[in-house]
Amino acid sequence: CTDGEMDVDSFAMCCGGGSGELFQSSGAALAGIVHLWRDPTDNLMAHFLKDVHAKRLILPRTKEGFREFVNKTMVGFMRSYTSWHCNLLRMSKERMPQVPVLTYDYTDYSGPRNKATVEKLLQFLDLKRDKTNGVLPPFKTKRNYSSWYTPEQYAHAKHLGSIYYR
Repeated sequence: CTDGEMDVDSFAMCCGGGSGELFQSSGAALAGIVHLWRDPTDNLMAHFLKDVHAKRLILPRTKEGFREFVNKTMVGFMRSYTSWHCNLLRMSKERMPQVPVLTYDYTDYSGPRNKATVEKLLQFLDLKRDKTNGVLPPFKTKRNYSSWYTPEQYAHAKHLGSIYYR
């Protein structure tokens, strides 16, 4: 569902399970869309680890294995990944211009920004704090794998991410 050449209608059909409706609800009007953006370099690593763990990828779970994975997949992955996010935003603007979209970066949940991020999210969703959402657990960041990239791969990945999305 992440072909970089998809138009919005094809994207909606693919990601909507063939229904063309990516945003499904219980029949109530859709009040808002929360779009979470994760650094594509982190996402590429997550896909590597997931595929190695699921044995869909026959590479060692090492820097060398990851670097080989990046050399084979990075350009296509970055294009697909960022295209998915762009199509999601385009589709929401074209098909539901009245529905507000709140975009967050994954890092907005870490450290001292976590409380402000949650407050903004609750406000956007028109929710009040209560005993179920009143105490914020710490946001657990995952291990930083940036050193698993070669310096050239990391710079290239950041560059591709900025071209395709930001």
